[in-house]
Amino acid sequence: MPITSEIIIDAPPQVVRQVLLDFPTLRDWHDGAHFEFIEVLAPGRKSGIETVKGDRVKVKVPWWPLPFYSTVQENKPNRFVWAAGSSLLLLGRHEYTLNPDASGNPNRTLFSQSEGFVGLLSYFIDSPTSMAGKKTLQGFEGFDRDLKAGVERIWQERHGK
Repeated sequence: MPITSEIIIDAPPQVVRQVLLDFPTLRDWHDGAHFEFIEVLAPGRKSGIETVKGDRVKVKVPWWPLPFYSTVQENKPNRFVWAAGSSLLLLGRHEYTLNPDASGNPNRTLFSQSEGFVGLLSYFIDSPTSMAGKKTLQGFEGFDRDLKAGVERIWQERHGK
């Protein structure tokens, strides 16, 4: 069962996407409690916006001593997906979705992220009620709040609202 969080952000989905996937500026709006850094490893590309399926991404989280390496699975205007690990032991598939919220307001985004796990060790992580699952969900929710605050600040600066 994937671990999932969602939040409404008062900015259009394309603006949320630009901020989310501009990995070099991640620490301008995110405190590092969930991701210390995300780095695109594809030659000539720095931002997640520029990545294509198969590109590698280096990700560092504060609770693990070494970075892990993910492979971009999908990069579309409303969805970004990467996966890392081994399907035998532990493979995580992280997905971000960005959609207009149900109100129909084009300047509001329903942002969600989820991670599903497969493999022998997935039992210990893949439930929002497990200790690792709770920590993952807390990390997602903190990241969501940081993203919301960062995007809304940038959107207001650009549009004088």
